[in-house]
Formats: sequence, structure tokens, C-alpha cells
Amino acid sequence: MRQKLIRTIVLLCVSALIMAAGAGCEKKGTSDVESGSGSKLSDSQESVKTALKYEPNEELDFGGKELTISVWGGVVEEGTDEFFDRRYALEKRTEDRYNVKIEWVPTDTSTFIQDVTLAYTSGKKFADLMFVPSSYAFDLCKVGAVLPLDDYIDYDSSFYSLTADNLRYVDGKHYSYMPDDLSVNNLGYYITYNNTLLNQAGCEDPMQLYESGKWDWDALKEIIRKTTVIESGETVQYGIGASNLLDALCISNGFSMITMDTENHKFECGLYTDAGLNVLNYVREIGYTMKGTDGNYGGHNSKITFGDSKTAMLICPAYYAGEFVIKGMDVSAVPMPKGPDAKGYTNGLDLQEWWCVNAATDFDIKELLQVALDMNDNDPQYEDTYLSYDDKVEMFKNRMYDGALFTTEEEADFFRDYVLSDDVESILNISCNDIRDTIVKNVFGPIIQGQDPRSVLETVEPVINTALENMLPESLK
Repeated sequence: MRQKLIRTIVLLCVSALIMAAGAGCEKKGTSDVESGSGSKLSDSQESVKTALKYEPNEELDFGGKELTISVWGGVVEEGTDEFFDRRYALEKRTEDRYNVKIEWVPTDTSTFIQDVTLAYTSGKKFADLMFVPSSYAFDLCKVGAVLPLDDYIDYDSSFYSLTADNLRYVDGKHYSYMPDDLSVNNLGYYITYNNTLLNQAGCEDPMQLYESGKWDWDALKEIIRKTTVIESGETVQYGIGASNLLDALCISNGFSMITMDTENHKFECGLYTDAGLNVLNYVREIGYTMKGTDGNYGGHNSKITFGDSKTAMLICPAYYAGEFVIKGMDVSAVPMPKGPDAKGYTNGLDLQEWWCVNAATDFDIKELLQVALDMNDNDPQYEDTYLSYDDKVEMFKNRMYDGALFTTEEEADFFRDYVLSDDVESILNISCNDIRDTIVKNVFGPIIQGQDPRSVLETVEPVINTALENMLPESLK
């Protein structure tokens, strides 16, 4: 039994998405947009500014002009976390180097797209640089509120070996400047489980099943069966929450529910395959036959029922788990189980880390990008901010652990190694809001009500195709 070590929480969960530190990458990843391994951190000592397609002007002087950067939610207070303190040290150095005043701007995440779009269409600037989860960034790409950066950045540079394909929109152009290899969002999806509820139901420990090579869909289904409690025909305790369920099951089965075909400029739905049908049949069994999952797919409400100990397992992106640890719940984490069509274990990247240039900025784009990359330079001549490969691994682990994403150092070590392993396939999860709403209403809902998956897919294909087309800008339709 692993001993739980609850630590002081120094970060708000939403703040874990705010800022990223850039560095190079040793290994060239796959050119396939949907997936790719090669997720090793790097130890490059070359300046990231060498990735610019032009010669940086190190004599730049902005005369004290303010440069604004919007972040997701609030701004982390200086002096509370080593990762963000490093970010602020880099920022101050850049400010002094170019005589520019950098201001971090918090955003209202619930109205972000509307706020940026309104500012853009009215000729105003929301912020010069913007952090955007890329499912939202796609909406900004569609209306032209952010700029493609291929004319300015060489995405074949080793600094973008890990991230280049994940920074593209369906038009094939790159919209994020950040060569990030320190993000905890690279953890992807995993399952957090309530040890108390699983022990009460007499379940095997999921991590022990994983370690013995038995962690697959059958094992997951057995735990769902044992932990689902039905009284008078109604489920009063669910085996697994529906939040993120369909996306994560697709990934665990070796594919992404929605993919981008950048060569032909279109989105495609992976459910119309044998592997996709297997996912939907599995969802029908655990959701309708076993009544083992709630109807919260597409939203975050399963996080609430899990926190109230009314759900035994929850599929988590990285920013969920801290709330349960803060409450003192006895929880553990395990990777997604292996699906019948997957070649091995997979890690679903939820497309979080995009840093975009506002099309309405009044800065020269070349100068703006030089500043942006300068703030993310891992320069060995500055001992206070330089990170070697071993330093990066340690900081990556500490961010997982101090941010309460995991409750033991053992778990943090395991998931650090898991996401950096060449044996684990990384699959890009494209989960735009519009298409997810369409899937929830027209696919997931009817199937957990008992409808036949194949019939549902045939019926809703025109609706899904229309939703996919609506994710495109007018110029590509």
C-alpha cells in the first residue's frame, strides 16, 4: 500500500495552465498530426531565437512601451512557486534587455472568445500575446483574430521537434510560438480513483493491474460493475464519471475522435471506423446496460460527484485532481487502460498550450516574436534560470507533485516516466466546443439511453459533417 503524502498546495489548478517555459528537443517527432512519440525533454544550449527565420536585432529599444500578455484565469503571485518565479526572472531580464514593460493580463475564461473576437472586430487590441487552450484557439483562427507564424518561425527547428505538429490549425499553418517541453498538460488523460470506494467493493488496485499487464477495458469494466450501486432501479453511485469519457476511450483505443487533415484542409470524425464502433459499443454497455456512468459527458460535473464520493473513478486532465487532494480524499492515479484496437498504452494530449500573436497588435511582428522567444530562452550563461536535462525532469516532477496533481512522490515519478517514455504513444485530442456539443447531443446521449451505436452513427452523419465543416474558416469551406 502506498503511503499518502498530502502537501501544501501552492498553485490554483487553473493557474497551472498559465505560463510555459520553452526549450529544445532532442528527438524529431512524427509528422502525423494526430499522434507522435518522441516526448523527451532536451538539454539544448543553443538560443531558441535561432528558430526565427530572420536575424534578431539585439539592439532593440522599445522606449519603455508596454507589451501585454493574456493568461488563462488569474496570475500566479510571485514568490509562491519555483516554476513561475523562473518565468518572472526571465521576464525581467527581457524587460531590461529591450527596455519594454511586460504586463500579464488575467482573463475571464468563460467569455474569452467573445471578448477577443469583439475587440478584434472593433479594431481594438485585447492583448499583444495570448495564452489560449487550442480548442478555443481554433475559434480565433477561424475568424482571423490570431496570426499564422510560418513566415517568421522555422518549425523544422529542433526546438519544435515535440510541439510543431501540435501547433497547427487545419489550414496547415502554425499559430503558436511556444516550443514548450515543461508543461504538466503533457500528462494527458489518466484515471483518478477513490481508494475507499474501490476497497469497499472488493476491487483490485488499478495500478497493480497496470503493473502486472492486466489493465485493459475488461479490467476497467469489472471495476465499474463492482462500484456501481443501484437502488430501486436508480444509480446512486457511479463506477466512472462521464466527463471526458468518450474522448479518452477513443484515445485509449488508439485513435482520436476528431482529427485534422491539414493536407486537404478538413476535420474528420474517427468514430466512423471499426475502432470507433468498438468504443461506442463499450460506452453503451457501461452506460446503458450497467448504468455505471452519469450523463455528464461534455461538461465537468462528474468532478463534483467524484468529489462527493458518489463516483468511484474519474477520467482527469491534469488540472482536476488538486481539488480532491485538498479535500483530503484517499485517491490514486493510473493511466488509461489499453483498448482492444490499440497497439499499446497511449497518452491523450488535450491540446492546451497555445501562445498566439494577436492580429490586432500594434507591435512589429518580428520584434514581438523576438521578445516572446527571448522570455523563453534557456541560456546557460544565466545560472539562476538555466535548466539542464536533469533539472527539467525534476521540475516537471515537482510541478506535478506540488500542484497536487498526484499525492505521492511515487506517483509523480511514475507519470513523469510514463509521459516521457518512447513506448507510450501520444495522441492529439481535438475537442472543439462545437463538435463536442454535437457529439454529446447526437451520439453519446442516445447511446447511453440504449440506442444501437451503428444506427446512431448512420443517422447523425450529416449533422456531424456539418459541425466539422463549421469548424473551418469561410475560405476553406
